Order: sequence, then C-alpha cells, then structure tokens
Amino acid sequence: MNENPRSDSLERIALEMTSTLGLSDVLSSITRGLVEDFDAAFARIWLLGPGDRCDVCQMADICANRDQCLHLTASAGMYTSIDGEHRRVPLGARKIGHIALSEGSLSTNDLMGDERVPNKAWLRETGLRSFAGHPLIFQEETLGVLALFSHRAMERDEFARVGVFANQAAVAIKTLSSSKRWNRAARATSSYCNQPGRGSTDSTRTAIPRS
Repeated sequence: MNENPRSDSLERIALEMTSTLGLSDVLSSITRGLVEDFDAAFARIWLLGPGDRCDVCQMADICANRDQCLHLTASAGMYTSIDGEHRRVPLGARKIGHIALSEGSLSTNDLMGDERVPNKAWLRETGLRSFAGHPLIFQEETLGVLALFSHRAMERDEFARVGVFANQAAVAIKTLSSSKRWNRAARATSSYCNQPGRGSTDSTRTAIPRS
C-alpha cells in the first residue's frame, strides 16, 4: 500500500496534464485532490483574468484595479459552485487578492483572529479554523491563487505540501494554456491556407505562436 496519498495525487495530476483533459478538468482534479488528501473543508483555484462584471461584483467598492482581477475557476468540497460571491476577487483585496499581489503564501490556524476574513459569523457557522493559500507562479509569472480551508488545525509540513500542489497546478495551467494557444494558431493557419488562392507550396510549415 502506498503510504503517501499526496504523492498519488501529484502523480495523477501529472498524468492528466499529458492526457486529453482540458484545463478546467485538471483544475477540478487538483481541488478535489486537496480536499481528499488534506481532509479540507473546501479548496479553490482563482486565475488572473481581465476585469469584468465590475457592475455586479460584490467587491467592486474595494477594487483598485479594474483592468485585472482573479476569476474563480475551480472549487471542491463544501462549495462547488464558481458563481458565488467570490467568483471575482480584486487584486490586493482580502486574503486571496493579497496573495496574488504580494506573490507570497499565507497560512493560519486562527481564522477567527484574522482581520482579512471579515465574515466572522460565517466562520462560526461553518466551524472553519485554518487556511492555506499559495500564489500560482510559473517562471516569475503570476497565474492565480490556490487556497484551502479546513475545520482542523494544520501542521507546518502540511502547509508546505499545499505549496507543492500549487507548483504542480501552475505547471498544469501554463502547459495546457500554451497548448490551447498553439492549437488555435495551428487551426487558424490551416484555415487560412485552405482558402482558395491561399495554398502554400510547403504544406509542412505551420506557424508556431510565441508562448
């Protein structure tokens, strides 16, 4: 029997990166793995995206940058919807936005004492105690934030292991996003060359997009 289930999850993620699964499927697998392996209440991934839905965003009053924000992309555990209050998080706002802006991890076993979680009634109702959040960074490029909440106190080594998941997620995001862009460019090139009068004398050449 494998005594390290977290290793199994990381191996599964690596396998899915090389399969035909799309980005949303892989990110969902990562959040489910966090919930299962760390006995977390719920886990989520936000990706950096363009500022949108500003007119209906519940955090618009604390948003200092309308050009970019964090988009909730995957969620597992207690909350599986990605269309709730935290579907958009401004950069620098609360714990999640602070992680993305500072590019540093945050962890605590005392959520009730953390001023960056203003809804104390929600914490009392759910019994949430600990939090671990890490930026998703690939070669100095911030892609988003990975975070989990738990009902129990977490050990120091567990906080560090969440960071391993974050690193794996960043690789998956960048790899699959680059592959998607390459496929779009290849299809566009093929479509262009197949137009009447656009045929190339060298059909083996395909434009490769910059990463």
